[in-house]
Amino acid sequence: MLKLVDSKLDVMMSVIPSVYLAFENTGSVPMKIGSKYDSVEEPSVMLIDDDGNELEVVNKIITVPNTILPGERGFAEIKFWNIPKGAIPVDFKVTFTGAQVRNYPIERIFMDATAAVEYLEPPYNEERGLVATVSNPTDYSYFLDDGYIALLDHEGKLVYFAKFPFRIKKISITPGNSVKIVVQKFRDVQIRSNLKDVDYENSIIKVWFDIKNEN
Repeated sequence: MLKLVDSKLDVMMSVIPSVYLAFENTGSVPMKIGSKYDSVEEPSVMLIDDDGNELEVVNKIITVPNTILPGERGFAEIKFWNIPKGAIPVDFKVTFTGAQVRNYPIERIFMDATAAVEYLEPPYNEERGLVATVSNPTDYSYFLDDGYIALLDHEGKLVYFAKFPFRIKKISITPGNSVKIVVQKFRDVQIRSNLKDVDYENSIIKVWFDIKNEN
């Protein structure tokens, strides 16, 4: 069973309104967000204004990770590029159906990771960014597959979600070593102030590689 366990409409971190979604696999088999290719209804996220009017509908939800293993959470960011000019979104509606994944990884190996907002290349650059420090506590040195940061407040509610940049797929961290990765740059002081309620110790930072079934 795939459940929507947290969500947030964000209109502050970007000029483009976004909805952050958190799904949890409470079942015993790997799951994903289903689509017409799984013979289920296409997922949708509808943005709504204060009068209940539909502003825009996005018919695609791609979670990170795409395959959500039992007991695991997957997160998604839905961006709305085409709302009417001057419209102010205040709410949203999510519809989806979970689908069982047939060809799933036999094991998902996680790295150790922490996150913080730091100055980039100090002292010459006043720009700040969301930076992840990723270390490899395992005996493996595979290339990373993917990762995300879900920043939470002290009550465990979503504040901000960011997918790791695509370039992490090219990174291999040798056992016992670590790297720093800039996940998101923040040029706007107002954006940084919106993160003041973040509980970094409580937030979820996941970086991993999958061991695939070769059969």
